[in-house]
Formats: sequence, structure tokens, C-alpha cells
Amino acid sequence: MTKPIEKILTKNKYLFLNPSLSDIKTVSLAEFYKLWLGANKPASLPSYKQFSSELVDEHIDDLAFLKFEPQTHRFKIIKMGRNVIDALGSSILGEYWDSLPGTDEGQARMSWAAQNKLPYYVGWPVYQWGNDKNANYSAINCPLFDEHDEVDGLIMCFAWER
Repeated sequence: MTKPIEKILTKNKYLFLNPSLSDIKTVSLAEFYKLWLGANKPASLPSYKQFSSELVDEHIDDLAFLKFEPQTHRFKIIKMGRNVIDALGSSILGEYWDSLPGTDEGQARMSWAAQNKLPYYVGWPVYQWGNDKNANYSAINCPLFDEHDEVDGLIMCFAWER
């Protein structure tokens, strides 16, 4: 049973909805967030095509791209970096996020981001997920937009501390 979104979004002091750069304590995530903010211009919201490999090359191993399906409010994993796969122990490419075990809170946060068209940051020391139980993780999750300024995906950048 999924917990109410309000409990998920308010129980974690390490969760920042629509964070400022100063909220993000991990250098690599702050650098990635600057890239996303730079693509977020009044005339153009960030889209998949803006995040070419050259733009995110430094972060590519720590990224996951998810396609948002607004009719079902589901997120399908369409690209994964090597470090994400290693942390999980296997690729979950092509899977729907909500079909994976232990993803209720993440699904609620991602749904919030899609509904509000805003990013969020989750910091450590709270989160351990995936195959590597000796690593805490933090992530910045940012919406991506279609040509009608509707959310059509998320780009997630992760950092691990072992």
C-alpha cells in the first residue's frame, strides 16, 4: 500500500523540493543542477534533446533518464549510466519504476516533480537502495519538458558515498 504523499514528502529532513543550489551539499550534484538550471530559460524549458552527451558527459555514468507517461502517471527507465547499474546490481532498463521493489517513496517524489514541474533533491545519510547496502546515495531529480512545456520525463543524477 502506498503511503500518502504528504507523509512521504514531509517525513524526510534531507528532502528538498525545488531546491536552491545551497541546499545541495554534493559537489557533483550541484554541478549537474547548474547545467539543468542553465537549460531552464524562460523561452525554453529543459528537454531530452538539450541534454546531449557532450553537455552531460562528466555525469553520464551517474544519470538515469525516465520517460513520464501522463495517462498512467508511470515512469519508464529509458537510459541508465554505468554507476547506476553497478549500484543496483543489474540493469533495470525498460522497467517501470513503480514495478520495482521498495520504490513507493521514490514514485511519490517523482510524481510530485511531474505534477509541479519542479526538481527535488534527496540527500544522505538517509538513503540506501539497490544492491550496495554499504553506500548511501543522494540524487537530484529534474523534470524534462516536451514542446508544449508539459513534463515528459525526468533526468536523475546520483552520487554515492561508501
